[in-house]
Amino acid sequence: MSDNPSDAGESPEPSHALTVSTVPTAARPYQGQRAGIVTRVAANLIDVVVVVIVLAAGYAAWTSWQFLRNPRGFYFPAPPGLVTVILIAL
Repeated sequence: MSDNPSDAGESPEPSHALTVSTVPTAARPYQGQRAGIVTRVAANLIDVVVVVIVLAAGYAAWTSWQFLRNPRGFYFPAPPGLVTVILIAL
């Protein structure tokens, strides 16, 4: 038998492991604690605002493209009701 740990089915231990933390030093004491209701609501509100901004920017880009393609026949496109409900639900 050999003394090589890989022969015995064991994983070899690293001789020197380098650990790099991406968490700032000031935030390390707070790691592992659960977020409270206020923090979760604030995070959800930020998410909703970002989604609304992205959707509004997409609509503005689409309507601008439609206007540039045909200025005389331009009208603001209205998506079907089901598409609007699905987008709001997402």
